[in-house]
Amino acid sequence: MNFQIAAQGRSFKGAMAYYTHDKRAPSPEGGVAAAREGAGPHPASSERVAWTETRNIASDRPEVATRIMIATAERADQLKAEAGIAATGRKAQKPVLAYSLAWHPTEAGKLDRAEMSRAANDSLRVLGLEKHQAVIVAHRDTAHPHVHVIVNRVSPEDGRMAKIDPARVRALDRWANEYEKARGQVVSPERAAKYERVAEKQRQYPDPEARRAHVAEKAAGRAQAARERQEAASGASGLPEARKAAQGASERPQSQAAILREISAATKERHRQEWVALRGGYAAQKAEIASAHKGKTREVLAAHKRDTKPDWAAQFRGERDGARERQRMERGLIGRLSLSIAAAREQHREQGGSFAKLVAVNFLSKERREGAFAAASQRDRAALSARLNRELGGKLEPLKAGRAFEMGQALERFKEDRSDLVDRQAGEWGKIREAWKQVGREKAPERGRGSVQESGREGEAQQGSRFGWLDRQKAERNVPARGVAEPRQQAEQAQNDRKASRFDWLNRKKNIPTKFLEPDKHKKDRNQSDRDR
Repeated sequence: MNFQIAAQGRSFKGAMAYYTHDKRAPSPEGGVAAAREGAGPHPASSERVAWTETRNIASDRPEVATRIMIATAERADQLKAEAGIAATGRKAQKPVLAYSLAWHPTEAGKLDRAEMSRAANDSLRVLGLEKHQAVIVAHRDTAHPHVHVIVNRVSPEDGRMAKIDPARVRALDRWANEYEKARGQVVSPERAAKYERVAEKQRQYPDPEARRAHVAEKAAGRAQAARERQEAASGASGLPEARKAAQGASERPQSQAAILREISAATKERHRQEWVALRGGYAAQKAEIASAHKGKTREVLAAHKRDTKPDWAAQFRGERDGARERQRMERGLIGRLSLSIAAAREQHREQGGSFAKLVAVNFLSKERREGAFAAASQRDRAALSARLNRELGGKLEPLKAGRAFEMGQALERFKEDRSDLVDRQAGEWGKIREAWKQVGREKAPERGRGSVQESGREGEAQQGSRFGWLDRQKAERNVPARGVAEPRQQAEQAQNDRKASRFDWLNRKKNIPTKFLEPDKHKKDRNQSDRDR
């Protein structure tokens, strides 16, 4: 029993159109495109569909089930409200889940619909989706029996979206292993061996706490070994030197690809730390400059306050003396008249109007006179404050200019350091990419050796792959009748096909008459003929 979980999708209609109908015809284009399905609509025929069933849906018809699942997904918020669940977070975007269950071709004669349906029910239960809406589609277009399960991740009970996390996938993998053991035919020996090793470890460490401690210790040891290899290989200038350094730091032999992966991981982390340090250093420089100038600004403000204190003292002393003099003059008629004239002069300067009328009004109202003198005092204070602020601005201007200059210098240094860091890190990644290319070139001849038949025999020797039997079956179908072609020759032929298809337009263009390809020349010849006539 093997399973395959497809990518989660948005469209129930698209999924059901694919699984409940025959495949589309291959593309008419040559090359690799011919191996893909066409881009047109799905055919109406369904010869490859053996049978269909539904779960938690009132109808067994797939088209009705599709509409019901769409309606359930659209009513997710309403279902949550009815169940008393707050509709928080992002709205579900991919409610469609599809996965397949495949049996070995040798089990084709032993399987019936009831067994395949029971396995689909068990898989839904393991994934925690037994109460969700689902459609089970059995196909008969391959030698291995298989079913596809299309599930609505939105619960019809409370509208919540089911999560297919790695823990559920591991549970499904364990269930598939137990399913094979229960049927007495293990077709995935490597998976069975994996769980046998797990069972052996559980027998060695029956206490769960001791088992968890053992797992944590092994994980810490692996992480420490990886860090040592990364540190040893990160300073190497090339792949041979990195491999030698990594092998020297580890008792376990490492492949070139493994070494490069560790070097890449170490380089990525080191580069991230370098960027953090660069930005942190620039931020610290700016904070230091700002702090230094803030202290200088406080000193200038304190000095300005001391220097302007006598000016403000004189201003307030003049206001007090003026108030005492006005109180003395208020006692006599001549004094009140003089004050009225002085108040009218201030009011006439601000408001305009009849001066004599202002004098008369002020003579009759002491409040009008005092209001005019209070407004004059406010104008004098504002003028003094503006003058002193201009003086303060002149004192602070050099500090602001110095701060801006130092900030500009810090920014220029940061840009230079950033440019150097970008260039250096790009050079290091270039070396890593070149090393990966070297590894690929070394592996290319190995992949080119041998025939498809030899690769099939290797697949039979290595029965650890979960889908090895499918790979062997495909390899047997792809063997030509008159012999076996080299994989590299097949790849070259596919590439030539692609090139030929890319230049079809040029080949067609060569068959067009010359007069259509060279309109200017044709027009010139025609004009010459007209002149000759």
